[in-house]
Amino acid sequence: MATKSATTRNHRTTNGNSMENISTTRTLLRRLRPSDLSAMRLLESDPLVMQFTPSRVPQSLEQTRKRLEGQIAKQSSLAPFGVWAAELKADSEFVGWFMLNPLAPHSLELGYMLIQEYWGKGLATEVCRALIEFSKTQDSIKEIIAKTNFDNDSSIRVLEKLGFIYNETTTKAEPVLGGNIQIKTFSLALL
Repeated sequence: MATKSATTRNHRTTNGNSMENISTTRTLLRRLRPSDLSAMRLLESDPLVMQFTPSRVPQSLEQTRKRLEGQIAKQSSLAPFGVWAAELKADSEFVGWFMLNPLAPHSLELGYMLIQEYWGKGLATEVCRALIEFSKTQDSIKEIIAKTNFDNDSSIRVLEKLGFIYNETTTKAEPVLGGNIQIKTFSLALL
């Protein structure tokens, strides 16, 4: 069962920016760290996980390392938003990552990737619900946007459960595999 509200604990970075840990019924969201490389590698080397990402294909160790380093480097500039590692409270097992990235002055983009072993267990819905609640505590945020491939039925169901409304489908060039890909955009107004 998903949590009704997010519990946060502030942590200060070396430059003084607040970094939020967010707790749900079953998970703890914390900021990414270099020691997450092996877990991120497990995630990003799985073809089934990667099929619905912009990368589209499994990533090499070096690609994953660069991506993780880039995310870590950006964390303080995105605070209190950004990317969180999600781990189970029961055993601190890394299950994936979730993001709330600023898009415009009053909107955020929601996204996530879960290790395949944790699909279908309600974790995406639970954690995304907590991130939505966290977003509501930020006075300037009025809307959350989410994008997914047109055929990513599982993510579409998660978004619909959370109250997101379908906005549009756009077609964009697919640089990795060639051809075009259709992307569905959803939005959630924060009241």
